[in-house]
Formats: sequence, structure tokens, C-alpha cells
Amino acid sequence: DFSFFFLMIRRPPRSTLFPYTTLFRSGSIKMKKKKIRQTWNDNQIKDFLTKKKIDFTLTIDNSIEVNGNLNLKYCDFEFIPFNIATCSGTIDFSNNKLISCEGLPEIVNGDLLLKNNQLKKLKGISKVVNGSLSIANNNLKELDEFPKKIKRSLDLSDNRLKTTNEKIPKNLKNLFIFNNNLKDRKSTRLNSSHTDISRMPSSA
Repeated sequence: DFSFFFLMIRRPPRSTLFPYTTLFRSGSIKMKKKKIRQTWNDNQIKDFLTKKKIDFTLTIDNSIEVNGNLNLKYCDFEFIPFNIATCSGTIDFSNNKLISCEGLPEIVNGDLLLKNNQLKKLKGISKVVNGSLSIANNNLKELDEFPKKIKRSLDLSDNRLKTTNEKIPKNLKNLFIFNNNLKDRKSTRLNSSHTDISRMPSSA
């Protein structure tokens, strides 16, 4: 009886275990970690913006109110590390590595410049831009979220857009959507009806 019981609980053949041992073997599976936005504490915000000579006020909830322009190009940001409550001038995060717009204010009183980043989506983008908006040279495939109002010019050139999804506000002074993968006729007409991208205004 004992020998029979022993046979019943013996280790399964190696061939039976092979898929499972391979699956859980160290280094056999590479899990891609999702990047999560983390915001700075008040001391980090103060130190960084003071060194950048930004005129700002820190609010109780660690948001910032900027008096003038917020020029933070070439900072290697993947995420904006603080929340911007207000900004009286232009906001420029060009030439970073942004993958998210979270942290931007609801309303931008000047231009909003996000060109030369790695944006695939526009989650967190401002609702109103009272100047021009540039998101040129990113990785946008569609306009999932988009400002309801842009007062001056819009530059979406050098992305991967297949359609504008009718998200582009009307009454723009200039629209630039060159070098995309536009399929729908409406977007193609918009693209062909506007000219020189060099007219896109730059930040002060």
C-alpha cells in the first residue's frame, strides 16, 4: 500500500514541467513597466524654478502660478513634474521627452509649445490656448483630447495622424499639418490649403 501511495505523488515527468519551468525561469519574461507620473515636493519645485529664473508663486496644493513665460526646453522631462495652475505668458516644453500633457493649466494665456517630444496622446492638454499651439514632431496618431479654443495658429506637422477626427477648432489664423498619414478628404483639403510652416510663431 505504501509503495502505491508513493507512486501516486511522485514528481511528474520533466516534459510535463517544461512549459512551466521555462515560463517562470529568471529572465525568460521581460515585463514592460508602465511609466507613472510623479510630482515634485515644494522644495524641489522651488529649487528648480528659482535656478531657471522663473517668476512664480507656489500655492497651498503645490501648484504653481507663473507670472510671465514658463520656458523649460531641453530638460529631459517625460512628465511635467508639477501642476501649473495659471501662466500669464507662453508655456514652452519643446525638446523634452514628454509622453503626457498632465500638469498643464486649463487655460494658457500665451502660446503653448510642445514640439519635439514623444507624445502619442494628449491627455491633460489645456482646454483653451489664447495664443498658438505647436505639437509638431511628436508621435500623434489621433487627436483623442484637444483644446476647444485656439486663438491663433496650430501646428500638427510631422506626426503620424491618419485623421483629424474633426477636433480642430474653427477660425484658426493658420493651420499646419504637413507630413502626416492623413486619409480622409477633409483633412487632406485642410493640409493642402495652408502653406509655409516657417510662419508658425515662436516663443519669446
